[in-house]
Amino acid sequence: MIKILFMLIFFSITVVIAHFWHTTHLYLKEVLKESMMKVVIFIIMSLMVMVGCSSESSIESKLSQTNGIQNSKADKPLSEMIVPVKNIDITQSHISIEKNNNSTSFLFSNPNDTTTHRVPFVYEALNNGEVIVLYSPDQTDLDIQQQSIDKNGIATGVIVLDSSSETLFIEAFEKLLNSKGILYAEPNYQVKQEHALVVERKNLTTQWALEQIEAQKAWQISQGAGVVVAIIDTGVSSQHEDLRTQLWQNEGEQPNGIDDDNNGLLDAINGYDFVQMNSISDDENGHGTHCAGIVAANEENGVGIIGIAPQSSVMAIKVLDKNGDGDTLSIYQGVMYALENGADILSISLGGEGFSYLEYLAFHAANRADVAVIVAAGNEGVNIDGVGNKSYPASFAFENIISVGASDPESRLVSWSNYGTQSV
Repeated sequence: MIKILFMLIFFSITVVIAHFWHTTHLYLKEVLKESMMKVVIFIIMSLMVMVGCSSESSIESKLSQTNGIQNSKADKPLSEMIVPVKNIDITQSHISIEKNNNSTSFLFSNPNDTTTHRVPFVYEALNNGEVIVLYSPDQTDLDIQQQSIDKNGIATGVIVLDSSSETLFIEAFEKLLNSKGILYAEPNYQVKQEHALVVERKNLTTQWALEQIEAQKAWQISQGAGVVVAIIDTGVSSQHEDLRTQLWQNEGEQPNGIDDDNNGLLDAINGYDFVQMNSISDDENGHGTHCAGIVAANEENGVGIIGIAPQSSVMAIKVLDKNGDGDTLSIYQGVMYALENGADILSISLGGEGFSYLEYLAFHAANRADVAVIVAAGNEGVNIDGVGNKSYPASFAFENIISVGASDPESRLVSWSNYGTQSV
């Protein structure tokens, strides 16, 4: 943790955020030798995380409604959804609803989490009324289509509530929390990607940001050899000319239709797709591939761009669909997968307004594992320190999270960049 604290303090002094076309950059002058590799990757992440534009997510469902609870799973295949977080039993988590005048808040707590979280309910961020549930399948009276069941007999799934109005959703959610066999439930909020512009020529005059951060000096320290960067995004193109040799390889898996590493995910060679729940984490959008290119684009093939750490490898974790839309459940799964498989750095260029306790626990696990997380501050042009302007995961208060805003080539904050003295 001392290493991470040093890098965070040093980073805050030396960061230079730039690039008019929605990328940000860091300038690093001196580091401890033992921290060199990760510091170089910190530069990488800041080049990629702050990029703009957004859209809303959607997952279609075919449901029958009863008492506000539409008994279904939502049309999304889910496997081992809830990965245990060290020292925290998620089934012991508690959520209560607080109503005050015209506002509603949720209170999250867990006997093994020293922090109690009181956060506003964000109706506008609901993902079509979806709610994540942990339950005892032999006790519940609800007709939930089972998604997965762990070794302790706890099932997880997604149920859809009536979200035609905020009042109706809260009423249905209260009924769900009080239903027999339900151990835990929380809204499955929307998240969105942050777009970026790809530089197309492989030279430092075109990639002016590399000159600004003095990348060539960083390369004398390290080019990222041995570092695994998890790109938690829209996936990564496995056939991209700049990236096909840069993909992380899961040594515990073989492409044989067998779950060789016994984690419930078949043939996860380069990463995993938590949108369609399969091992094909290729990019149908382009955003994740762009981010991966900024990290690790091959320097020796004479085409494309130069990655800031061309000797690093990228773990392709797909949590956003072809439209750049996703949800907090997929983010939780993607982060936990990256941690379980030894990622050194997490790059997450997305965000959402709604607080998810499951998502919080995933980043809590990353913090305890001393894994650095670089996230986008967001592009709404607001102060995300404010109560009503939160953007997660940027607004999580963990010491391993670096939230990056955006500036123009003169290092001036651009109008659309989020900001905040505590959160950015």
